[in-house]
Amino acid sequence: MSKYPDSTETIESLCRSSGFDFIELRKIRGGVYKGVLRDRQLEGSSTAFVKIFSSSKYQRLKSFPDIAPDAGHPECYLVDDQYTCLIMGVVDGRPLSQLLPLIFLPGLWKFQKNRYRQVYFKIGEQIGRLHSATQNGLGPVLSERAQKKTLRRMEHLSDYFSRSTAERITALIQSASSRKTNHALTYGDRAPHNIFFDGDTVSQIDYGAKAKSTINDHASLIFGLRLMQKRLPYVRSIDEYGLEESYWDGYEQSAKISVPDSETVAIGLLYGYIDLLNFYQSDVYTLNAKLTKWVDPPKICEEINRIVEEVS
Repeated sequence: MSKYPDSTETIESLCRSSGFDFIELRKIRGGVYKGVLRDRQLEGSSTAFVKIFSSSKYQRLKSFPDIAPDAGHPECYLVDDQYTCLIMGVVDGRPLSQLLPLIFLPGLWKFQKNRYRQVYFKIGEQIGRLHSATQNGLGPVLSERAQKKTLRRMEHLSDYFSRSTAERITALIQSASSRKTNHALTYGDRAPHNIFFDGDTVSQIDYGAKAKSTINDHASLIFGLRLMQKRLPYVRSIDEYGLEESYWDGYEQSAKISVPDSETVAIGLLYGYIDLLNFYQSDVYTLNAKLTKWVDPPKICEEINRIVEEVS
């Protein structure tokens, strides 16, 4: 059986047999559909999304509909038949990728800083609840495969850094397989475009049911926030905003597992930055990637140097 169905009719039939009758359903991207429900609402709306998962993820997804509200995710239901699907409601508000560039404007930030620090506190609480509810013992920060891939990439990217910095990066990545941290089911990409705010409620979308180190969520959230700030010419210093600190405060408040130390978080961030820097070495095809290819590499290197200096 193919990973995704050949037609939307297959998904419509599968959902209908579980009590979700769509008037219409259209494909948004690979494995994700959006449609209008007949005689049923989720999150107060007849509009709903359907996300297809590998059948191997069924056990990981089975308890998520009960956890979802506490983790900031919209109301959702699991359907498991020919394909494993998560049917979920839509969220209110706008993504942080649209809100933060405005909020960071110097004239606005002083009036909005407490509100958005509370937003990141709430994000930390939500992710902390997800990790606590799905924790699965200790494991390496990076899988052996991810570690080897990053070390290979560093061999080709070492000219971007001084010899001492390149050696320190390599040493940190080499320690990743022996350094233990909490493992749980994680959201996956926590970039600003996957987190919404409507002025009152913080919502998170695109749950990935990824069973791996909790650093996956921490690093992707911090990585996305810092990269956005680096791209904005009017952001003077990342540290002055206090959003990362608010996130960690919220996580510590709700999580029943330990907060990772700074070196462990640094490894997760280095993995993400090296992956992106390597991506820019190849040909890129989307307009957005073509634009950021000229802007991002110096900023990525600056951030990597900063991370290494902080943990040295």
